[in-house]
Amino acid sequence: MDITEQFDIKATPARVFMALTRQVASWWGAPYLYTKLAKGLTLEPRLGGRFYETWGTGQGRLWGTVTQIRKSLAT
Repeated sequence: MDITEQFDIKATPARVFMALTRQVASWWGAPYLYTKLAKGLTLEPRLGGRFYETWGTGQGRLWGTVTQIRKSLAT
């Protein structure tokens, strides 16, 4: 999956990055979860990191793998 979006957000780049990578469940939810039984959603913010949901039973679904991280600051 290749997602590219541009938004103006009144926050520091560090805060935005944290919200998008460490608080994924706050912005990614139904109907985009594989099952309503999902207990958690994780994005590992590093190259090769996984984007996956867990179902609390030792099972889950891999949504994707991080293939690029580009730091871009508007001037």
